[in-house]
Amino acid sequence: TIAHVAVLGGTHGNECSGVVVSKMVEHRSAEYETQYSLKVSAITSNPEAVKRNVRYCETDMNRCFHKRTLNDPPVGVLEHARAKEINALLGPKDVEPSERRVHLALDLHNTTANTGVVLLMHPKDVLCHAVAAHLQGTLDFPGNGLLIKCHTCTRREW
Repeated sequence: TIAHVAVLGGTHGNECSGVVVSKMVEHRSAEYETQYSLKVSAITSNPEAVKRNVRYCETDMNRCFHKRTLNDPPVGVLEHARAKEINALLGPKDVEPSERRVHLALDLHNTTANTGVVLLMHPKDVLCHAVAAHLQGTLDFPGNGLLIKCHTCTRREW
């Protein structure tokens, strides 16, 4: 059962779409809870990079969510510290899925490439594939439609 979804925007501070969508979701969170019994949290992943309108301040935040990085002692890098905060809010990652605070995290990005809407997910993530199939079957995507890509990595990295 999915009872809590987090919508993250601003992992890269110069990608504004995710920030805008997460703020829209935040304004409607009470409606989602009332109508769908679904708690929805909005998180600005890298607020300092968003404020500066840069991809990142010290390191690419996408590289900060590997289990080994999250478990390492603090190194004084802004994005590493923020990733640890987000991990504590969402998970944490090193507990069983049933024990996590958030059941599904949607990390929103944008690009200047003409790709249409792209969903990236782990090839073994059954829930994300079900969500993608539902979206593909029910929504009309402009341009190139909906492209579903599987991100492969080792279990250690995930």
